[in-house]
Amino acid sequence: MFAGSGDSFAVAMLAECHSRGLVRAADPLELYKNPQITKSKDVYFVSVSGSTVSNILAAKKSRDTAITSDHSNKLALLSDNVIQVGAWPEITRLCQKKT
Repeated sequence: MFAGSGDSFAVAMLAECHSRGLVRAADPLELYKNPQITKSKDVYFVSVSGSTVSNILAAKKSRDTAITSDHSNKLALLSDNVIQVGAWPEITRLCQKKT
């Protein structure tokens, strides 16, 4: 199960689509309000910043894997596992170059 908000939810839906339904995309608030949904499931919380409140609230109840840009952000620290994505420093560098 992949969970995320905004663009990260779009990533979760993409994972659902490419898995042909083997994984499910979920809104983190849905997981927070109904924690039984995550019972016996691996949950991957997608968040570049790792500071999205809904992800953090849901992660406190399931504590699985964070997919994020920084292994020391709030979401990563709450999770049992962290998959660090490396694009964020490059995106930041490119944005600074344009200004």
